[in-house]
Amino acid sequence: MYVVRIDCDDARKFQAFSKLRDARVFAREAGESEDLEEMPVLFEVPDTNDAEIAVMAVRDGMGVPVIEPEPDAAVILASMGLGTGLRI
Repeated sequence: MYVVRIDCDDARKFQAFSKLRDARVFAREAGESEDLEEMPVLFEVPDTNDAEIAVMAVRDGMGVPVIEPEPDAAVILASMGLGTGLRI
């Protein structure tokens, strides 16, 4: 399970997802829509399919933070049209 933790002024909000893609979309939208001091944090809780257990694990500090992958240099260059044979 994946859990998004949103730190608000007076409380923490948690939302559990079974797919990483859905959790990332929710975290991105929550960060853009709400006035937050910090961006939402995404955690993975392996070995469970129960949302309530996953949220309790993150609340108790047992979730594993999901780190965003570093962008590949070749993909960045290709997105700019470099290395593709196109002349600018």
